[in-house]
Amino acid sequence: MIAAVALLSLVGGIDPGPKTWPLQADVAKPVVVPLIRADAERVAARLRARFGVKVVADKASNTVFVWANAGHVERVRALLAGLDTPQYNYIVCLQSADPITTARVARAVSAVLAFLRDEPEVFLVPLERNRTIFFTATDAQATCVSWLVRQLDRR
Repeated sequence: MIAAVALLSLVGGIDPGPKTWPLQADVAKPVVVPLIRADAERVAARLRARFGVKVVADKASNTVFVWANAGHVERVRALLAGLDTPQYNYIVCLQSADPITTARVARAVSAVLAFLRDEPEVFLVPLERNRTIFFTATDAQATCVSWLVRQLDRR
């Protein structure tokens, strides 16, 4: 936590220059969010990309400091809660697919999840020889992935 305080005092002295963060208006104090499961640096990069806010990650304490206006603080907190959920490993077996189709199904599921911009990321690995797909996801995402695989596995 000492590193986090030192980082905050260091960042407070930096002149942000011209307004490059559109959501930064009327922001005096950062929102401090300690993370339990997610990596602070990866989460900070996602917040910057999605909201365009000023974000600093403290790797030592796994904490994210976010400067956002009051209207966006709750949206940022909701996204952080979604990113800090536990992920588990799953295996789904395909019933009617051959090895080549197994890889195609995995790519199709990845494309659908990328289109939905699902948070946190789902990592899929097709195991063609066994006609299975190994993936890492939250419980809710696992339900979605399993359903998508069942739909794509029909002959």
